[in-house]
Amino acid sequence: NIVINPQPQTPVINASATTITCFGNYSTVTASATGGVLPYEFSINDTLFQPSNIFTVPAGFYKISIKDSNGCSNKTDTIFITEPLPITGTVAATPINCHGDSSILTITATGGVGAYEYSINSDSYQPSNTFTVPAGNYTIDIRLINNLSCFAAVNPKINITQPEKLQIVSSYEAIKYCGDSAMINISASGGKPPYIGLGDFIKGPGVWTFTAVDTNGCSVTSDITLMPPGCVE
Repeated sequence: NIVINPQPQTPVINASATTITCFGNYSTVTASATGGVLPYEFSINDTLFQPSNIFTVPAGFYKISIKDSNGCSNKTDTIFITEPLPITGTVAATPINCHGDSSILTITATGGVGAYEYSINSDSYQPSNTFTVPAGNYTIDIRLINNLSCFAAVNPKINITQPEKLQIVSSYEAIKYCGDSAMINISASGGKPPYIGLGDFIKGPGVWTFTAVDTNGCSVTSDITLMPPGCVE
C-alpha cells in the first residue's frame, strides 16, 4: 500500500499594529501565524525574511509575508498605520484690570493621541489646562499623559500686562486761621482713566477720606488730615 501524507496547509498570517500616539513615533507590528510547517520566517513589504515576527515601523502602508520551512508563503492584507498631527497649543488670557490682580490662562491643545497635561514656566505638569497668574512672561508646555516624551511648547511666549498702580495725587494748603477751611485738590494717576471721585473739595479741620475709581472699577483711598494753626496732632 502507498501511504500519502496529507498535504500541509499553507500558513495563515495575521498582524496587529500598535497605535502611534505622537507625530514621528513608530508602531510595533506583530505577526502571528497558523498552519504550514514550523519554523516560520517573516518579511515586511517584500524585504528580506527574518525569524522575528516583530517589526518597528513609521506610519505608512505595509504587508507582512510569511514563509514556512517548506517554502510555502502567504501575505496579509495591506495594513495602514497612521500618525497624529504634531501637538500644538493656543492660550487665551483674561485681562488684568487692576494692578496686582491675576489673569486666568486657558490652554487649548490639539495633536497627538490621548489626554494632555500642562506646565507653566517649566514647573510641575498638571492635568488642568487653566492657570491663575500675575502679570509677567510665561512659557507653556504640553505633553501626553500616556507618552511623556511627546511634548511641545506653545509659541510665542505669553506676556501678561497690567495697568500701572492707581494712586491718588493730592495737593492742599494748611488752614491759616482756626475755624477756617482749606481747598483740597484730588487727582489720580495710573489705572485706566477716566476717573471718578476727583476735584476740588473745601474742608475744615479733620481727617478726610477720598476715594478715586477708574474705568475698570479699581479704587484707591487716601486719608488727608487738616489741622488749624497751633493745634498739635
